[in-house]
Amino acid sequence: MENSGSSIKLGKVGQEFRKGVLRERQFDESHDFRRLDLACGCLDIIKECREKIDEEGLFILDRFQVLKEHPAIKVEREQKIVFCRIIRELNLDLPAEDSRPPKLY
Repeated sequence: MENSGSSIKLGKVGQEFRKGVLRERQFDESHDFRRLDLACGCLDIIKECREKIDEEGLFILDRFQVLKEHPAIKVEREQKIVFCRIIRELNLDLPAEDSRPPKLY
């Protein structure tokens, strides 16, 4: 099954990753393309968070002038976890001939 167009708007990082995956792999189910799009969206969010953290620093002052972790760190961390899970579900973390189901826990 061939689906070259993304169903969501992707940034440069997401588009490049999607093109690379589609060059190397072929998906049989339409929901796999949606999962790939979600993974690509995660990469775009991760990049945006990293740029904001690099610009503003790892820590910021809250309204009480107390130093706290930048909120983008949490978003970045969560998106990395989601990205890794999607990649595992699509079996992109293994060579094409190897296969394993995703872990339940």
